[in-house]
Amino acid sequence: MTTPQGPAATLSALVRDRKLGELNDASCRSALTAAGFVDTAEATGAVDQILAALGDDVDPVELLIGCAAAADPDRALFNAGRLLASPERPACPVAPADLARFLGASQHMSDLLVARPSLLAFLGRSFDPLTAPARYREAGAGEEAARALRLLQQEDLLGIAWADLIGDLDVEHTTWLISRLADAVIAGAAHGLGSARQFAVIALGKLGGSELNYSSDIDLLFVRPESATDQVSADAVARRLIELLGKQLPEGHLYRVDMRLRPEGSSGALTRRLASCLEYYGSLGRPWERQMLTKARLIVESEDGAAGQGFLDGTRAWILERGLDAGAIRQFKRLKEKTEAQHASPEARTDIKQAPGGIRDIETIVQFLGLQHAHNNPSLLASSTLHGLERLRVAGAIGSLEAARLRKAYRFFRRVENLLQVMHRVQTHRLPADRTVLAHLAGARDSKSFDMQLTEHRRRVRALLELHFTAAFELTEGPSAALIEHVLTDAPEGPRESTGTRQLSEAAADSTTDIDSEAEAERSLAEVGFTDPRRALGVLRRLAAPVSRFLPPSPRLVSALASVAPRLIERLSLGPDPDAALSRFERMTRGVGAREILYTQLALEPTLLDMLVDLASGSPYLSDLLVQEPEIFDPFIDALLTGVRGRRSRRQLLADAAHGGHVGDPWILLRDHKELEMLRIGVHDLRDAASTRETLADLSQVCIDVLRAAYDLVHQQAIRKHGPPESIRGMSARHRASMAVLALGKVGSLEANYASDADLIFVYSGDGDTDGDDTPNKVFFAQVAEEFMARLGGQRGGPRLYKIDTRLRPEGTKGPLVNSFKGWKAYYKDRAALFEYQALLKARVVAGDAELGQQVLADIRRLVRHFDIPEDLAARMRELREKIGEQAVGLDLKRSPGGLVDVEYLTQYLQLLHGRQNPSVLVPETPRALELLGDAELLPRHVADRLRDIYLWLRRVEMRLQIAMGLDRKEVPTDGKPLRDLALRLGYADTAEGDAGHLFLTDLDDARAEVRTRYDEWLSP
Repeated sequence: MTTPQGPAATLSALVRDRKLGELNDASCRSALTAAGFVDTAEATGAVDQILAALGDDVDPVELLIGCAAAADPDRALFNAGRLLASPERPACPVAPADLARFLGASQHMSDLLVARPSLLAFLGRSFDPLTAPARYREAGAGEEAARALRLLQQEDLLGIAWADLIGDLDVEHTTWLISRLADAVIAGAAHGLGSARQFAVIALGKLGGSELNYSSDIDLLFVRPESATDQVSADAVARRLIELLGKQLPEGHLYRVDMRLRPEGSSGALTRRLASCLEYYGSLGRPWERQMLTKARLIVESEDGAAGQGFLDGTRAWILERGLDAGAIRQFKRLKEKTEAQHASPEARTDIKQAPGGIRDIETIVQFLGLQHAHNNPSLLASSTLHGLERLRVAGAIGSLEAARLRKAYRFFRRVENLLQVMHRVQTHRLPADRTVLAHLAGARDSKSFDMQLTEHRRRVRALLELHFTAAFELTEGPSAALIEHVLTDAPEGPRESTGTRQLSEAAADSTTDIDSEAEAERSLAEVGFTDPRRALGVLRRLAAPVSRFLPPSPRLVSALASVAPRLIERLSLGPDPDAALSRFERMTRGVGAREILYTQLALEPTLLDMLVDLASGSPYLSDLLVQEPEIFDPFIDALLTGVRGRRSRRQLLADAAHGGHVGDPWILLRDHKELEMLRIGVHDLRDAASTRETLADLSQVCIDVLRAAYDLVHQQAIRKHGPPESIRGMSARHRASMAVLALGKVGSLEANYASDADLIFVYSGDGDTDGDDTPNKVFFAQVAEEFMARLGGQRGGPRLYKIDTRLRPEGTKGPLVNSFKGWKAYYKDRAALFEYQALLKARVVAGDAELGQQVLADIRRLVRHFDIPEDLAARMRELREKIGEQAVGLDLKRSPGGLVDVEYLTQYLQLLHGRQNPSVLVPETPRALELLGDAELLPRHVADRLRDIYLWLRRVEMRLQIAMGLDRKEVPTDGKPLRDLALRLGYADTAEGDAGHLFLTDLDDARAEVRTRYDEWLSP
């Protein structure tokens, strides 16, 4: 039998000896100190209370052990003594350790249990939002409605808190349940007063967004139907409802009601008719009220069934109609600045809600982006912050990585906020000076770890706020909007009554700066980030002028540009190099036959404009494709709009072309498909609309599409020339011979980047000759492979598609280009080197005969599973790795220590080492292989996950480096403008913690150090 160790043994002995009277107070206090309690005098008294009062329903040892493990051991033990000493308490229905944790997490809930011991029986029960309305409706209808509602609310709040603190309830579900509880309470109270005859009840703020905390105020608004004209009676009922909810009784209060968000605020009528409300917003509504009304939600409808829903429909239409003009944005910014000034003290840094980078910043980002894009996508007006964030991500208004960071930060902040308020049910957002207990409850190792998480979340949120709010709205003020008006004024005169022109003119009229000279215009361009404002001014004018000097001036062109120019300048200013991006945008659109049609389309589909600007800002390489091949601009726009559907259509064209079903040059068709897909994938990549894993897979699939179609074209051409190749089986039977093309390396592992070569091997089925001119199969398939490679490399006068590398074939460059299946197997059985087995791990069939390819793959899996593992495998792989490292120049993402090769070699080492016993880990994709190694416990799960995440992040950096600075670029810049540009393209921003480049390099150094540590751990010399 195992003897208990540590605090458990100490507390077990304490209970035993104290019961027997063999442990005096001093010894008891000493034992409690050893178990982790601080106020041992009070703790000793609590122990005695517990031992004197307990029956058989609670094991005192388990209870004390639970107290010792609680976030606040002293609080847990003190509350346990008070509760369990009550003679009226029922039997405890939950585990003693869980009860102790609960009592140590919330003083309010503990006090509630002590005041009403009968509530102990409710612990462990969940709150049911479906049955709640009927229960509260009944409670609100009685003579003692105020007391009945409070007692019922205590029971349900206790159930939610238990599920939150002891169960596995996530923060979204917790706040949703607290909000549903408030809905039921309000509806029950309103029903008892008969308020529906007078008005509808609208929830705003956190309640409207279903994001209520344990001690939040509730923001309400009362709307009378048109048929209810007696304001005096309605206001009287409203005051009674507010009093019923907010009055402090011996049983406590229900909710503090805040009515200041109603029309005209505190000076406005308590209740207001629907038409009057809508008239107020239509004529006097302020920008912040649009923001506020995005969270409006109906709780109690009026008796006629129209006032509440009419209010929601009417205000939504008002929000969509007004949108965000320059004046509105200025007011929003001033309000944000004023709020931040009010919370600028050092003490305010402890505010989880208002401090920079806190909850309020996240809500600002989501609400303003929602309002900014809602005119074209009304679904973005979501009442819930997290729902709104997800809709913005899906709509492309915010990147996936940005959305993930905001979501994670929001959940962290709201969890902390809930923990702060559940402790005493006091409305607080301030972090305590001693955060030990809070850190424990929040799941952090200690207060230092908690503070580090808090700081990192705040840093990331603030950077995103500055990117999407502060910087994004700068161009709507003062000279920025007027600047465009100035540029367009120099263009030809003509009708200019488009929506965009009117908005532009209003913005200019509202400006405090009058731009009346070229020098002023240049200064304004400099203010918004252009380093060569004179040249930028010329580019803007070229955008408003016909492409050809032989064409007459076009007022329609000017008007069309006016509709997109403000957004164009705004988006350009967000990039790392606005000058170069503007120039690229102008050159990209120069090849369009009718620019005014394009501008009109971009005005109607602003997301499309954002995509083009992001392309011009993010990738000189990709945007130059459009400049060099202007004929693909229209198909490119179509590719962006049709997405996957368009890709499928083009792939069918490729298949038809291989069999002569397409009129025209099939190699031009292949080039167009590749370039269109590279552009489409690149745009989504730059906008973080696809994960790194998805982008790598898509780029690999483009390569595979081209390889498959190119092989089919060459193979069919060879058959027409020589006849079909055949093999002899048995004495005389002839069978069709074939060849399979297998990819290794990045294409084989579906991890190709924008500059990847295709590492290929060619395996044909067997010897024989062709049915036409008796060309030996070996010669026939060698000619097919040579022609295939020449065509892909552009050596036949056609487009250059991909560089093919065949050095990984048997015998390398000394061996034949193609191998028979039999000869291929013999080579790997007897002579293959270790690096060749590593290469086989990434094999994938990409072209040719799929059936033969699967046979080759099956043999590869068998070879790898039965790989004869040398005793010095780690040392040999490390030696190979070091040779690769010798090729590194500068900070090489791939070859330098801690780079991509380290992760690949560590993964391949474990695959080879354990592949025989665990064949499931033998997959080509490095991220998937790491996941499977973690699943099989061949690599600790947290290590596998971390290596996968770092690997994918390094791949993302690699792709940004290529499309921003050239496909041949392998080393990361370490200073100056190139470093800053790369960091900005990766989503970093200048903050108080440092400039974007410094923050990126810090993250990169940390990631590489972590990878190298893991590499050394597993492949140590």
